[in-house]
Amino acid sequence: MAWDTFPLTVIGVDKLTPSSLCLSLERSDGEAFDYTAGQFINIHFESDDQEVHRSYSIANPPGEGRIQIAISPVKGGRATQLLFGLQVGDKINASGPYGRFTLRKDEPCRYILAATGTGVTPYRAMLPALRERLAEGFRIEILLGIWRREEALFADDFVQFCEENDGASFHACYSRDMPEDANSWEHEGQVYVMYSGFASGDQGDENNTIVALSLDEGDNWEIIFNKEKAMELRMPDWYEEWQDIYTFQTKGGPAASANTIVTNYYHHGYQLLTD
Repeated sequence: MAWDTFPLTVIGVDKLTPSSLCLSLERSDGEAFDYTAGQFINIHFESDDQEVHRSYSIANPPGEGRIQIAISPVKGGRATQLLFGLQVGDKINASGPYGRFTLRKDEPCRYILAATGTGVTPYRAMLPALRERLAEGFRIEILLGIWRREEALFADDFVQFCEENDGASFHACYSRDMPEDANSWEHEGQVYVMYSGFASGDQGDENNTIVALSLDEGDNWEIIFNKEKAMELRMPDWYEEWQDIYTFQTKGGPAASANTIVTNYYHHGYQLLTD
């Protein structure tokens, strides 16, 4: 496949957590880069004399004149050595934008935006659009599952957003270490416990809820769903049985329609849409 690539220059390297970085990039060719919040880019590079690429969700809202991506190291990963070695002024090649994990037109309802690790980056890019939805009467719950406080990517941005906007709440769920000085938005346990509570209808609006799931690379559905539910959803065992009920796509899918679950892997693998 021939990719329509363009050059990017690194304009910032910032540490997000003890193990992850935020790369700020801008086009080197002077051309504009237009995208919709929730989309991703491919980074192209050579490895072992082969042309390869890796996908990264864009972490900042459109219109800023730059592209931000969050990266976490993958043991033995071919992109890890490249990206974690970048410095300001270095150049890389990219293509995009791609993906349809984006907000679409919906009537006012409740959004549950659940994520693990770097999977939360599309939601950060959506914050200005979500603010507009709140003004229209939407309710928004943002759930982030990580091991401990130090790994809560962009937590300050989400906390500030919720403090400034009625109808929005942010919840960080720590599966390993719970701080003694926990804030009201910090919770102990797996994120699926809180997700299950929100999605089970105990808020009284289960028929007016849209759920989006965005998982970190290497995570699986058991992180969000309980084990029994994850087994039901495991691919491809149930594909033939459910192919008339479910729609499968790669490289993105619409982030919402009423009573829909969208599963978006951070590496942009399979997505599941249910009616």
